[in-house]
Amino acid sequence: MLKNQEQMPDAIRRYAISREKCIFEEKHLRLFNGIITIGAGLSDVLSCKRLYAPPYASSDFELEIRIDGELVPLSDYTWYPSELHRNGSMGNISVSSILIPLAGKKAFLLRVNVKNRGGAGRPAKISLKAGGSLEWLGSASWGFYAPQTKLETDSGFDPSGNILLLSNPAGRMALATTLGKMEFSGIL
Repeated sequence: MLKNQEQMPDAIRRYAISREKCIFEEKHLRLFNGIITIGAGLSDVLSCKRLYAPPYASSDFELEIRIDGELVPLSDYTWYPSELHRNGSMGNISVSSILIPLAGKKAFLLRVNVKNRGGAGRPAKISLKAGGSLEWLGSASWGFYAPQTKLETDSGFDPSGNILLLSNPAGRMALATTLGKMEFSGIL
């Protein structure tokens, strides 16, 4: 994973699309690694939306991360073929994220960097909400447009408390964090 955009090879940087130059609507701006496609929220820095990893799909998947109960408003982003860099701020807190579909896996990584520009340190509550349907769809369901899913998932944690599981008879999605034990606050 790259720490900043300057480390990105010229061959990839050449395809960068900044917020000012992007003509995509949020619902069309996605990242793809050959195995999984994920959409990103463009109103805030930390949201992810829609997951497609044939034969699995979650057209209404949503991951929402808040700091001190608030979404971090998006001020800028740059889309690359392999990742999305987003930036925003909230008071004295600046937040950046990089969303990356992991090479060769039906998985993605959301790397988050939070910086307090106000000087004195203070605790911040980070909350995560996730939800969405999940379906196994045969090849006939995958036309030009991404399929829509409706089979709701149930949620729960693995025994460690660090992995949120969204599951139903079709399969399971797992969301993990390095922040420590999660607390369940509901499904979107």
